[in-house]
Amino acid sequence: MKKKFSYFVLPLVLLSSGTLFSQKCEVAKDPFTSERTVVSNYGDKIVYFENKAGKLKMEMVFTYAGGIDVTMAKGAEVLYKLENEQTVKLVSVNESLPKRIITQASTQLTTNYSYVFDITVDDLKKFAASKVVFIRFPDTKGGTSDFEGKNGKGLVKAIMKGAECMVENFK
Repeated sequence: MKKKFSYFVLPLVLLSSGTLFSQKCEVAKDPFTSERTVVSNYGDKIVYFENKAGKLKMEMVFTYAGGIDVTMAKGAEVLYKLENEQTVKLVSVNESLPKRIITQASTQLTTNYSYVFDITVDDLKKFAASKVVFIRFPDTKGGTSDFEGKNGKGLVKAIMKGAECMVENFK
């Protein structure tokens, strides 16, 4: 069952401005393993990409209005529709536990869920080449919810720039 955007926030209302968080693309050496790592981090892992020893992952935080006590199962699917009509389907590799927060901008209680995905170079190239215009993701009450990219320009830019970072630094 598909739900509308009316009762949740994705990932934070603050993302719509695109100016409140900085995005970093860093290439470094892991101090313990000496492995080369590439990381793109936007807003303290609201959108996060990592390449460590050739293993690619993407992490994205979805925020829902209210206090929710549901664990989102491993295997949750998130679909991304791109401006060039291509789609990317990612499947979570972990359970996502609720993390309740009260935003500083208001006294509204929200619940964050962080989904971690393994991602391919081909999917990274798709994200780097075209803007996300639509996201379909799990709803905490069952079914799916939809989000239009035009409502979160900072989020759309973070996905595209993070993917570009990974593609440019892939070895």
